[in-house]
Amino acid sequence: MAVDRDSELDSATQAYLDNADWRTTSSSAKAYAFIAACTKLMVLLPQSGTSAGRWNLIFKIDEIRKEREMAEKFTDASSTGKVVGLSFENSR
Repeated sequence: MAVDRDSELDSATQAYLDNADWRTTSSSAKAYAFIAACTKLMVLLPQSGTSAGRWNLIFKIDEIRKEREMAEKFTDASSTGKVVGLSFENSR
């Protein structure tokens, strides 16, 4: 089955943006979705690109990898029952 690269890249980018707030929400579900999106982006994004000498893009795959590792640490800690963040948002 052929993969529509543009569609997959759009989907991964949207998932990345939708779940990028996993830290502020302390959401394990968002962290897992963010990890999946980072993994897809690391595969789908080129290292760099050029268009007829007019512009040059460089994608920082290492930054995406670091963000994924942070989310993995969060999910590992939350799955072992360790408290990784507290919220007093609804306390009185």
